[in-house]
Amino acid sequence: MGLKQLSPTLWSLDVRYWKAGKQYRHRSTMQGSRRAAQAKHDQQMKELQRQALLDSGSLKLPNFGAALRFYRTRHELELVGGSSCYFDRLEKDLGGVALNELRDRYDRWQQIMLETKTKDGRLHSPATMNRYLAWSKAAISYCIKRGLIDGANPLLCFEKRREVPRDLPFSKADEANLLNVIDRRAPYLSALVRFALAVPVRRGEVLAMRTADVDLFNGCIRSRQGTMKGSRMAATKPIPPDAIVQRHFRTLPADCEYVWYREENGRNVRIASFRNAWLACTKEAGLQGFRFHDCRHVSVSRMLNAGTPAQVVAQIAGWTSTAMIKQYYKLDGAEALKLVRFSPVSQPELVQSLVQSPQSISAIA
Repeated sequence: MGLKQLSPTLWSLDVRYWKAGKQYRHRSTMQGSRRAAQAKHDQQMKELQRQALLDSGSLKLPNFGAALRFYRTRHELELVGGSSCYFDRLEKDLGGVALNELRDRYDRWQQIMLETKTKDGRLHSPATMNRYLAWSKAAISYCIKRGLIDGANPLLCFEKRREVPRDLPFSKADEANLLNVIDRRAPYLSALVRFALAVPVRRGEVLAMRTADVDLFNGCIRSRQGTMKGSRMAATKPIPPDAIVQRHFRTLPADCEYVWYREENGRNVRIASFRNAWLACTKEAGLQGFRFHDCRHVSVSRMLNAGTPAQVVAQIAGWTSTAMIKQYYKLDGAEALKLVRFSPVSQPELVQSLVQSPQSISAIA
């Protein structure tokens, strides 16, 4: 493995990687735990693999899958879970396609994808297909710039599909109904969902939260770098004043490393996934089609309506700017009307306007 313990906290790392008969090697020492040493070993191995891939860059890429792997390894996209799924699907379906055949095959693949239902029983949306196209174009363009592919990008002829924003109202009554169902059917999700409705988080991010990052004194928890959509980003999330959420954070068990857990056979086990429970609860609550990610839209809107500055909301959500707010700000019409403020009209001005407009007087009568 190349990992040797020199003392209780001192480790020697000798990382080796062979490619095309050439050895790549990196030796170093570090202090820390075994887990930290193993993580550094794995990171150095990736660096060697990346270097070997760059050294072999004079070779032309044989197919689309090679371009995807080169781009993915170069940019460490394995750290971004939301991006990895797109590359996995592209490599599985189109990885063996030669680049000179990619244009026609990609067009047929898009049509098949748009007619194929997801695990949730929904058709792939134009937004999803646009993400596939964006990553595909980026991978090939990157390889062209590095001289690994000759000619122009064969996917430049494909344009983004028109995206229609989802109009899914979520009223206070809907929220109360959903939480009642969750409290009854999946109580271990009660605090988690309440947290997500108050603080903008993503599914993977919230499930990766650790008890070591909870700061009860300042009422916050830190989302670590690599757990958010941007691999180089981290954010501090406030703990909302909801009583159930507060109680959950103040009574975290010592035998579980993660914040969100459930009891199984007398033990506290990390929640790794709750997709089936979420689908069952939203269906019973009459909210089929309401995704967990929609909680992020709700929480962003509520923070803004409560007076939180847009820049602060963007920082909590993990955005580098406030540009994403216009896509996330959605609110039920009745709730939005409560925020409307009219300029005050003095009584003399109102009387004068009625005198000058007899039609207004007759309308009032």
